[in-house]
Amino acid sequence: MSSSSSSSSHYVDAIPNCDCRPPLPAKERVSWKPYNLGRRFLNCPLSLISDDHYEFFDWIDPPLIEHYRRTMNHLRAMANGQPLRMQRRLTRAEEQLNVAITQRNAAEERVIQLLEENHRFRTNSRVQQGVLVLLSILVCVMLVVIVVGMVRG
Repeated sequence: MSSSSSSSSHYVDAIPNCDCRPPLPAKERVSWKPYNLGRRFLNCPLSLISDDHYEFFDWIDPPLIEHYRRTMNHLRAMANGQPLRMQRRLTRAEEQLNVAITQRNAAEERVIQLLEENHRFRTNSRVQQGVLVLLSILVCVMLVVIVVGMVRG
């Protein structure tokens, strides 16, 4: 999630509540990450920004167009006395991290799908084994009936 600091709320007439129990009014914050520098967002007031436990998150501002994003990052780097090259490296690293997180989430979803599929196969296999046992018993009973009928007849 984005690193941020607080700002006063002036976005909407009615601020939405987060998903906590009891629900709390969401808090307006400002992102300081290079990719979303200056974008306002709402999240849980109990969130520690880096803590993924609090899932409520909603952007207030639309994404910055590339030109504005680069300009904002350049101005921030100049204000902080950091060379722009370092800022670009940081931005690339954050973008790579976002890609890695997306890939990890996709892999986790696939693992869950495979586990569910494995469970279905095991369940179906148990049902099929039960049917085979019942059929075997039925065949044995039919053979006994045929043999008894032949002995009597």
